[in-house]
Amino acid sequence: GLPNISMNASDDMRAFYIDSTSGDDDNVGTSENSPWRTLEKVSSMTFRPGDHIYFKRGSSYSGCVTINGDGNADNPITIGVYGSGNAPSFTNESNRNCDGNAMQIRGDYHIVEDLYFHHTPPARLSSFIGVWASGALHVGLGSDHVIIRNNEFSHTPKAIQSTSEYSLITN
Repeated sequence: GLPNISMNASDDMRAFYIDSTSGDDDNVGTSENSPWRTLEKVSSMTFRPGDHIYFKRGSSYSGCVTINGDGNADNPITIGVYGSGNAPSFTNESNRNCDGNAMQIRGDYHIVEDLYFHHTPPARLSSFIGVWASGALHVGLGSDHVIIRNNEFSHTPKAIQSTSEYSLITN
């Protein structure tokens, strides 16, 4: 079934903040006052159960971010927002970079919420494999128990590609 989403903070729960404007990848990243800046920094990390990854509202990102690591039923990895203003925006204009994905989920028990994805390219190849690999938000094979909720997609030939099991896509 679907993951049990308890929002109980565990003792080792970590929060990471990303701000495309005033962040710096040399920052510790664990407070709003010292956020990371780039998708590359986020992609270089392996996250743990209960981790929260917060992108600053009003930020914009171009390229591909891969969220690596497994949460668990009691402590999923949450990808969301902080601050005020418009939802953080994600685009990838090149289908040669991560097959055009703006975000890739690679792990079990993730929650992706309140993000804006836009202007991603169509599939690069005319085969089912190329089509299977495309999508603004891509949940990879074996990345199960993923909840995708309250996100917006605009100008994306394919918004979500999920090969996930026991997952939920809503709103």
